Amino acid sequence: MPSRTVIPQQGFTLVELMIVVTIIGVLSSIAVPAYQNYIQKSEVTAGVSTTSALTTNIDLFIQENGRFPPATGLSDIGASATMSSLGTLSLIPDTETADQGVLEFEFNTTTSVSGKKVQWRKNPTTGWQCVQNAAEHIKGCLKGMIG
Repeated sequence: MPSRTVIPQQGFTLVELMIVVTIIGVLSSIAVPAYQNYIQKSEVTAGVSTTSALTTNIDLFIQENGRFPPATGLSDIGASATMSSLGTLSLIPDTETADQGVLEFEFNTTTSVSGKKVQWRKNPTTGWQCVQNAAEHIKGCLKGMIG
């Protein structure tokens, strides 16, 4: 009987490939939402930080001028509406109390939280309070209603 040459197996079987594809699918179904949540929280945290840094400047403006900066007064506090690529800053003075108002940051359409807002509200008894409607568990800024 002639001897047969045994050819070694090369490649993967269909079952092995299906197992690998299934494992990758399971891992990506966990990783993608976690990554999206991470991106969302980091963008909101950047908005909170941007506005938080300006609250001291507003306090100085109130101390020197006796009133909250006007809606067109971002340059008076060392800021501009477009100083962050993530969104737009604005000032909303209180119409009834001169030394109160809101510093608002609205996220633009290039972010994962498009249209959401971060607000720092000046209150004479409690000081500055941060409220945002974009993400859960942002340190130093409560999630709540923004009107």
